[in-house]
Amino acid sequence: MVDASIDTENVLFDFCTTNFLMAVPDETDILSNTAAFSIREEPAKDPEKVNAEYEITQDLTEKAIFFFYLMTYFIDYIRGSSNDLTYTTDHGTLKDIANERRDHVASALNGIIGRRIIDTVGDEDDVASLTLKCYYLGIYLSTQSPELYIKEVNIDSTSLTCIFIDKNNNQKRYGKIDATWSEINSDDQPGESLVQLLQRGYPQNPPTRATP
Repeated sequence: MVDASIDTENVLFDFCTTNFLMAVPDETDILSNTAAFSIREEPAKDPEKVNAEYEITQDLTEKAIFFFYLMTYFIDYIRGSSNDLTYTTDHGTLKDIANERRDHVASALNGIIGRRIIDTVGDEDDVASLTLKCYYLGIYLSTQSPELYIKEVNIDSTSLTCIFIDKNNNQKRYGKIDATWSEINSDDQPGESLVQLLQRGYPQNPPTRATP
C-alpha cells in the first residue's frame, strides 16, 4: 500500500499531501504548500455514489480533513468496505496515531528503498524514475525527523540527484557516487551512505500492530 500510494503522476496526492498523510499527519503546516481545497458532502440520490462539492480554502485543518477523506475513500473503494475513520483523536491522541503510522511507514519504506534504490544502483535513471526514488527518500527522511519534515523535493536533471528542503529551508542532497547511493556533502563528496542511513533508522524492528 505504501509503495502504490507514492504516485508522482497523481495531481491530488502530490509530495506534500502524500508526506502529510503517510509520515507527518500531526504537522498540518506542511499543507500550506498544497493546493487549497476542502470538501462538502451533499445527500446523494444514488446511495452507492458520493455527491460532493469542492471549495477553495486556505485553512490547514480543513485541508487535513479533505485529504484524509480522500485517502480513506480510496482505501474503502479498494477494500469494498468502510472503516468510518475520521481526522480526529478517536483512536488516541493525534501524536500517538502519527508516531504509530510513522513506524509502519518507515518500516515499509526501509524495504522499498532497499529494493527500488539500493538493489538497482547499477540501473540507469531518467528523471521520471529518479523522481519516484526521491519521493521514497523524502518521505522516509520525514519519518525519521518529523519535526524537520521534508516540504519540497527537487530533481537535478544534470547530476541526477535528489534535493530535499526541510521545514526550516535546510537542504540535503542524495545521489549515486561511485556506484553507491549516499548523501552528498557541500563539497560534493559522499557522506553517509543510504545503506548506513537505513541501518541506523527507526524503528529497528518492524511494528506488529497495524494503524487503525
